[in-house]
Amino acid sequence: MKEATVGSMRAKVPAAVAAAFLSFFPFSGNSFCYYFLSVSPSCSIGSMVFLCIVLWPCLSGKALLAPVDFLLFSLWNVVLYLGLLASTLGFVTLDLYALGYHFSYLFAAVAALTLLLVFLRSPLAFIFILYIAAFDLRLLPSANFFDYMTDSMLFILSLGYVAHRTLSLFYRPASPSV
Repeated sequence: MKEATVGSMRAKVPAAVAAAFLSFFPFSGNSFCYYFLSVSPSCSIGSMVFLCIVLWPCLSGKALLAPVDFLLFSLWNVVLYLGLLASTLGFVTLDLYALGYHFSYLFAAVAALTLLLVFLRSPLAFIFILYIAAFDLRLLPSANFFDYMTDSMLFILSLGYVAHRTLSLFYRPASPSV
């Protein structure tokens, strides 16, 4: 075996063991997988938008969002999901997810953020308008506003994209010496 293969295997085994431990070890009676999947088991508008953003360049040859906007969208998804997950796990005394079932200050904050994005002429404004319109039209079976914005698959995809972009800043391929 080459040294690069052995080194990469040494890094992958502890990561896999840690992931399995964190996924199945019960915290306060339930495993992380249970909490992770119970926040929103359905497909959200955010997931559909994420997939459209990723697949559109393959179909048309043009990107729907600039890389910076896609990174901001992904960061929003990660922060939103982690906030809801922290609330579900009890790390935050307020149940943020329950606020999505009726009009709350969080809905007003998303509406204000949408107006700000429209004012700044950000392409992300269209995504936020889509969240609000889909919720108002009840296009998904859920009555919770957060189920329209995020789900566990969107969190995984967004976290992967944010991690990829972050790591690419620090680990650039070495240029061949001449």
